[in-house]
Amino acid sequence: MESSTNESTNPGPESPDSTVSDICLSCRYLSDAHSLPPVSGCPCCELIERARGLFEICLASHSECEMPTSPPLLSRVLDVGEAGNTSEPFLYVPDDASQEQGSYVALSYCWGKDTGSFVMTTNSNIHERRAGIPLSSLPTTLREAVYITRRLNIRYLWIDALCIIQGCEDDWTSNAAKMDEIYGNAVLTIAAASARSCTEGVLKPRLYQHWNVPSMLKIDHEPIYHRAWTLQERLLAHRYLSFGTEHMTWQCQTQTIIHSEFTDYNPSTSALRLYHMMQNFQSPSARWERIITDYTARYLTHENDKLPALSGIAKKIQSHTSDQYLSGLWKNDILQQLCWKVSNIILKPIDFQKPKDYRAPSWSWASIDGNIDFSPGRPPFKAAFVECTVHPLFANDLFGRVKSGTLVLEGPLKQSEVRWKDSYNFGNFPSLVGLDGSFVGNVWPDNEDRKARHEVRAEWREMRPWCLQMTSEASIVLLPVRGHGSYTFRRVGFMYAPVKAWFEGAPRKTVSII
Repeated sequence: MESSTNESTNPGPESPDSTVSDICLSCRYLSDAHSLPPVSGCPCCELIERARGLFEICLASHSECEMPTSPPLLSRVLDVGEAGNTSEPFLYVPDDASQEQGSYVALSYCWGKDTGSFVMTTNSNIHERRAGIPLSSLPTTLREAVYITRRLNIRYLWIDALCIIQGCEDDWTSNAAKMDEIYGNAVLTIAAASARSCTEGVLKPRLYQHWNVPSMLKIDHEPIYHRAWTLQERLLAHRYLSFGTEHMTWQCQTQTIIHSEFTDYNPSTSALRLYHMMQNFQSPSARWERIITDYTARYLTHENDKLPALSGIAKKIQSHTSDQYLSGLWKNDILQQLCWKVSNIILKPIDFQKPKDYRAPSWSWASIDGNIDFSPGRPPFKAAFVECTVHPLFANDLFGRVKSGTLVLEGPLKQSEVRWKDSYNFGNFPSLVGLDGSFVGNVWPDNEDRKARHEVRAEWREMRPWCLQMTSEASIVLLPVRGHGSYTFRRVGFMYAPVKAWFEGAPRKTVSII
């Protein structure tokens, strides 16, 4: 899901001929996405038939995949009609969605840069959408999602661009806060995994590599897994059908099936869903750290979506643990999760920098754009949690955007000086030294934006960083906040493996971090 302020230009719908050539000659009718009978020998039709078979087996025989109850229908869904329907779909708005039930498919895809206003539902065209949506007006991915949904004999389809009123902040915020319900209650999530934009389609030709055993690592390198919003769309899904470059992948609560041209491969990995992840890690903190490391290696079109694009996962975890969510961290594990650092050596590097507008308090990883990983340091902790207050931007959304937050800790605190090196990569970091000039440790700065590098370094030299010891191996680096009381700081970096003797005798202070 993208923010409602998407400003892409309108390329216009593709011509039927270009759509056909991108799929196969047997699927000429896909340019209209009408549910004609499958064509014998057509790769696209056979792929969808295999997907339908897996779906029907799951519905009929997987007890672990049963959904507890029929969920209420969403406030808006696309009605694609019954199987065999050839009429145009339309936007269906139930009179009372809380009372009406119905199964629906959800679509997970990359919007891309070539989307246009013709794709979207807005306040100005919503009445027209309710009357009908010409399939020829939709980009390939959305049009093919309609076709696949019909072939699976599911009447309703949820697509963010069509079911959320674009340009309406209130409607976008309301739906962003319900991602756990939207994807969690869908009978199936279809992922256009190999498509970089909505114009490329779901049913792209599979580039089968029959001589290789399919790899989950290779599957995870599809374009869709580079996009931040799609992480929660995958983890929240009850069933997940992914159309990749080389393979179609089926995942449910019972099994994972990777379908290639001649065979199906059933890897040892099973299943989706957050509760499987929650059960398979030694601690809740380790589970969350893995999610954040994956999430922050992905890309966001709109930097203010950093917390909303993860809010569905956070909301679902909170329902299992009853823990308090604090701007991207969990209260019960907050001391460990404060030991995050910016990493520039992960497989998918993202430049790390502060966003232009306030997004999260400095102690939260969400305040930074860049790859995040976590220190291996573990208890006993030298610092102690005192209290934390976070003020959400919208009172009814405790997992989304925030307007302020204050964290109060108590622990060993000591001031230092900094010595910068001309460059640091792969272990070559700036150093902190004690006021007596002795080496203390190397630092990962939270902000090393090349454009602001001179200002950042000048500020560190002028104000002399303070270090709050978290564990025997980890400290967070702080700078005083001008205009605030004493011992009010903002986080600016992380120090791992400092000289342990340096903190000996350091006074314990209570500090506020904003």
